[in-house]
Parts: sequence; structure tokens; C-alpha cells
Amino acid sequence: PRPGRLLERELGGLGHAPGSKIIVTTRSENVAGLVRTLGPHRLQRLEEEDCLSLFSQCAQGTEHHAHVPDDTRLKEEVLRKCRGVPFIAASLGYTIRLRQENDRSKWADILREEKWDSSTSHFNRALRLSYVQLDYHLKPCFAYSSIIPHKFQFEKEWLIRHWMAQGFIPDAGSDDTVEDTGRAYFKSLVSQSFFQIAHVDRTGEEHRYVLSEMMHDLASNVSGADCGCYLMGRQRYSVPVRVRHLTVVFCKDASQDMFQVISCGESLHTLIALGGSKDVDLKIPDDIDKRYTRLRALDLSNFGVTALPRSIGKLKHLRCLQLQGTRIRCLPESICELYNLQTLGLRNCYELEELPHDLKSLCKLRHIDLLMAPDDPRHKVCSLRCMPKDIGLLTNLQTLSRFVVSE
Repeated sequence: PRPGRLLERELGGLGHAPGSKIIVTTRSENVAGLVRTLGPHRLQRLEEEDCLSLFSQCAQGTEHHAHVPDDTRLKEEVLRKCRGVPFIAASLGYTIRLRQENDRSKWADILREEKWDSSTSHFNRALRLSYVQLDYHLKPCFAYSSIIPHKFQFEKEWLIRHWMAQGFIPDAGSDDTVEDTGRAYFKSLVSQSFFQIAHVDRTGEEHRYVLSEMMHDLASNVSGADCGCYLMGRQRYSVPVRVRHLTVVFCKDASQDMFQVISCGESLHTLIALGGSKDVDLKIPDDIDKRYTRLRALDLSNFGVTALPRSIGKLKHLRCLQLQGTRIRCLPESICELYNLQTLGLRNCYELEELPHDLKSLCKLRHIDLLMAPDDPRHKVCSLRCMPKDIGLLTNLQTLSRFVVSE
């Protein structure tokens, strides 16, 4: 459908209430020209008092009633550098806060050393400063999100389970589960605008999220060489030694075999394939255990995967295996040797006929996702006829989204 139709569909749930308005914010004049019904309102620079107030709030770590400094030199330094630009005023405040300098008489001298203007490079510097301000436990979680392509919509639980697989969420030993802690991490990143809501379903409960272009650039910058993204269709790809987490994006005309293009990745902890369909036959090599010895997360969702090799059971570090929307019929019994496995994603696997009989051996398994999408006409067609015996022995299981009772 045309973009206009998509917008109408997304906004249809608002009910067209009288007086409803849509405000679009953008840094692009072209976007403003395309969507406007009135002339664009160009934001002006902040007034001096507002600049000083914003600086004080960020410097003192308070949201309300921050004490505006009386130091004339400090006021002049703040106003001279920020020139009414909010992100510079905030960044100057965060700079003071990072220095942990309680002697306010020294603040003007600290700011004099800082070089700021409203250029793109300094805007990126301000974004990086917002990352520096994150709590230490949130930083690896956000940096890891650079494996998510710009505009790709993802679910909260999907990303949390990847964080769990990488060990980013410690077991606090309290009443809260690891998942509860992960949701708190995620909520914090959303509240600070690192992730944005892209879609809300009809119930208002299930959200999908995206990384904005700026935040994706920031995540790529702070993750450095740890994370990579490869677009299928290019020449043969040799995984750099320092890359730990890799996403492979398929375009419509990509006809290559991913496992031939990316033949070896001994250093990889994450391998995710995106952009495919069930028509793209993805044959997993028999020696996958030798090619990807350190793999913790393998996500081949929505591809034409029909079978897994027995050697999958030798990926001893594997914690997250996502096969959502594939054509898999059965899983090899060797899956039950993945003693560190936490997540087994089999959502919308309509052709799945059985689960491994010895599934009870996976003592660390926390999530078995067998959900069928209710808006898919095939959701009533279920090939799975029964559950493995003794599945109740999985005492760490948090999610079993569907239970099939045998006839």
C-alpha cells in the first residue's frame, strides 16, 4: 500500500475524534513540505533564562527547581557557548555533572575548556554524552542494539532474550526474575528515547520498537568493532576477528547461500538473519559446531529452514535459538544436549510436528514460544499433536505459550 494508506491505517484507531491534531517533528525541510497542512513552525532559540535553567538542571541532576547559578562569569560562559541551542545547554550541564566538581567557582573554568557549537559533529558529541550518562548496566545493552538495522521493528521480549543470552542481565538473587530486570532495563532505555515505539497493536499491549537513525548511528559508534551488519548480495564476506555479533540482511534479489558467504565465524557470539521469507531455503551446514564454536544466539526466523543438523547439539554455549516462522517439522534429539539453552523460539511454526522427547534435560530452559498469530488464518492449523513427556520437570520455565493435549 501507498505510504498515505499506511498512515491512515495506523491512525485509524484514534477514532477521528473532533479536534484531533497530529504534530510532526523533523529536521528535514523536505519532510515538512510533504506532510504539512499548515506552514511549518520553526523552533526558535531558547531564551537566556531557559538556557541557564536547563544547564542547572542537568548539572545538578534535578528535574525541578534547580538553583540557577549567581556567578556572572559562569552565566556568560554558558550563554556564549550554547547560543540558545537546548542540546548544548544540556550537554554543558552533563559535563559539569560528570566531573563531579562541587566547587561551583570552578565551573566557569571547566566550561571554558569545552568547545561547542551547533554543528553536526557537536550534535553527535552531545548524543554520545547522553550515552555516557547511562547507568553502567544499560551501556552494553544499548551498544548491542546496533545489530538491529535502522527501521527494523523489534519486540521488547525478543531483545531481552538476546541480552540474556549474552549475559548482560545478571541474576540479582531477589524476588525479581532476570526477565523482570531486563524489562526494567528496556523501560529505562525507552523512557530516555534510546528506543522509540513504532507500532501498537489493537489491544494496546503489544508494542514494536525501532532505533531512530541517530540512535542507530550512536549505537554503532559506541559498539565499535564488536557488532557488524552485512547486506547479502555483496562479495564473499570474511568475518573480522573482532566482530562478536553479526546481523545478515537479505534483500529481495539475494540468491546466495548465507552459510557459503559467511563460511566461518569462530569469534561470533550472535548470528541473526533478517529480511528473508519461507521461500528462501536456508540449509544449515552439518559442521555448524566447528564454524561457530562460541555462538550464544542463533536467529533464523522467517526463513525456509526445514531441518537442523545433529551437530547443532554441539554448540555448547548456545542460549537463544530462534526459529520463528520457519518450515521446521521436527527438531533433532541432539537439541537436548544444549544444556545452556534459555530460549527456544518456535512461534508460527505451523509445520512443526513434534518436540524432542528428552526436552526435560534442558534444565536452564526458560522460554518455549509456540504461539500462533491470531490474525493469521493458519493459526487453527496445528501439526503439533502432543507435548513431550515430563515437560513439567523444566522447573525454570517461565514461558510456555501453548500446550497441546494429545488425543
